[in-house]
Amino acid sequence: MGGLHVVAVSTPETAREVLHVQDIVFANRPANLAIVYLTYDRADMAFANYGPFWRQTRKICAMKLFSRKRAESWASVRDEVESTSRKVLEKTGEPVNIGELVFALTRSITYKAAFGSSSNEGQEEFMAILQELFKAFRSL
Repeated sequence: MGGLHVVAVSTPETAREVLHVQDIVFANRPANLAIVYLTYDRADMAFANYGPFWRQTRKICAMKLFSRKRAESWASVRDEVESTSRKVLEKTGEPVNIGELVFALTRSITYKAAFGSSSNEGQEEFMAILQELFKAFRSL
């Protein structure tokens, strides 16, 4: 297909051969220039070539990123997303400014991550400080 070699697997025996016996041969994903650039020469788990680096990265991700404790730490983000989804659902049939909702969601998640509070109190001051910070960075 295009510039890539493709193998079609149509029987269970062939699938077993490809997925179990010859898995290392088929383990690597092709990467275009954008992927190589964005992943710092494939230094990530998704596009790294199969080998010691990929196995170590996978192990770290399994232990640290995909653990039950880490999943539980995202519960507050899921709550915020659920709240935003409910707001959209409540406005069924009405125009909804998605940009505004996404901005409010991002602000709320960031504030909660920074200060451990979902209270709206202080969020406006926090946003003003962030805007000043961004202005200072733009002037550099």
